[in-house]
Amino acid sequence: MLLPTFLCALLVAGTQSLSHNVHSQQNKLTLISEETSTRAVAVDSVTQKHEPFSATSAVQWGADSRTRIMIFAMGLSLQPGEGPTAVTADAEDGAHNIHHLTVEYVGPVPDQDWVTSIILRLDDLTDDAGDVLIGISYQGTLSNRVRVGIGHVGDGPPDDDGAVLGGADDHRAGRFDRRIVEPSGHCRRN
Repeated sequence: MLLPTFLCALLVAGTQSLSHNVHSQQNKLTLISEETSTRAVAVDSVTQKHEPFSATSAVQWGADSRTRIMIFAMGLSLQPGEGPTAVTADAEDGAHNIHHLTVEYVGPVPDQDWVTSIILRLDDLTDDAGDVLIGISYQGTLSNRVRVGIGHVGDGPPDDDGAVLGGADDHRAGRFDRRIVEPSGHCRRN
């Protein structure tokens, strides 16, 4: 499992720097998006920068320089013995090409049992793909798809038919804030 000790995560609380109202449905695999769009709540997992993301990271990460982004889901909890490979992820670009993304980490957000963080490696996306729609699958269940800007925001595929703004119906809401995950797994405010 690939999870750096300096990994930054988002947790429930609220600040102006990264504040999104989000919604979920219990027992439904739902990627979290902004309240008023299908745009993902997502950050670079190392630098905490927001989109647009570059497919190539300015920070050398391991044996490669690919960017890792962190997205968030509700209704996702790995079973004992399962690792990140139990979850698959794909991105569709504006030309309707499907890019398979490597899932490097899946785990609960500390102190928030209703949200799971997922780290995706931007494998074969070009540095200027524009918006892509990202979706995940777990145990045969597909999530909704959320919009992420690669290189620039815009020029991507249209939202899916029936896409729900905010990612799901208004059954549970929260506000996200930056926090740092310490090596012990505990969080401290950034």
